[in-house]
Amino acid sequence: MDEPSFDAALDGLLARSSTGGPPVPEVEALLTRGYAHALELEVERMRLAERVDDLLSDPLAPQLPRDIAHLHAELAQVGNRLHRLRERLAEVASRYGVARPFTAPRG
Repeated sequence: MDEPSFDAALDGLLARSSTGGPPVPEVEALLTRGYAHALELEVERMRLAERVDDLLSDPLAPQLPRDIAHLHAELAQVGNRLHRLRERLAEVASRYGVARPFTAPRG
């Protein structure tokens, strides 16, 4: 997903709330795209965590500190993107009174 374009779509949707807002199907379609992307980010976090586990299986590997630092930075970035996305989706769902699915706690 092109996150800047999706952010712009969310911004547009929120801006339209002051003028009566878009039709519910449009809101739901955008939320569905957002929830799907959130799942993609969750998968990415799991993949990165598995890579960390794999690296830690050989604690004497010379590149371990560099690789762990790189993966930690990636995990943080994906986690931040996921958190921000969930916040934005919750804002849209709340603003338009659309139910949202259960979201796992940030972690």
